[in-house]
Amino acid sequence: MHNRNIFIIVLVWVNVVIGHTNVLSQSKSSKKNAHHEETLVKSEKSYDTFLFPDLLQYGLVKRGDTSFNYEYYDKRSARIYMYDVKDVDDIDYIRYYKMFTRVPAAQNSSVSAPVEYRLICEYAHPGHDLWLRYDHKTGEITKYNIFRDRIVGVDTVKISDPKTNTQHALIYKYYRTEIKSKEAGEDHHH
Repeated sequence: MHNRNIFIIVLVWVNVVIGHTNVLSQSKSSKKNAHHEETLVKSEKSYDTFLFPDLLQYGLVKRGDTSFNYEYYDKRSARIYMYDVKDVDDIDYIRYYKMFTRVPAAQNSSVSAPVEYRLICEYAHPGHDLWLRYDHKTGEITKYNIFRDRIVGVDTVKISDPKTNTQHALIYKYYRTEIKSKEAGEDHHH
């Protein structure tokens, strides 16, 4: 019976440590988030709100076996993650991918079906009030007008800290964008 109690205590400790690590691991990816981790525990408010254009989405979008995903990059072309971005002006450009399986996986197979990634477009953010979209298929460049005062969507991500038994919400509000102009363009890859 004594060994069983030790096993249960160890198992609970492992779950608490692993659970705490997994929940907060998103915010440990940069020095910039050291302060953010502290605010999870010490913040007087239990949420932070961020404003982004409706061109973006927080997470992966799935439709059947097809997923759509954004990759964010800063001015040094270093990849950054949405939960690290506190201001839309930290983003220099975004790559928007479509991911899908080419051949369905066989039932009860231990081998995953091959996944194909296709770059659909890139969004550039050369200035505070300017967003551009480069379509890889057509070569077309689209400029957008932005309307920061017109909120068209909201995503909320909750982060739990089992060590302090607190929750912190990250609220992503999306403002309206509209096409300003389109023009045929050359290859403007980053």
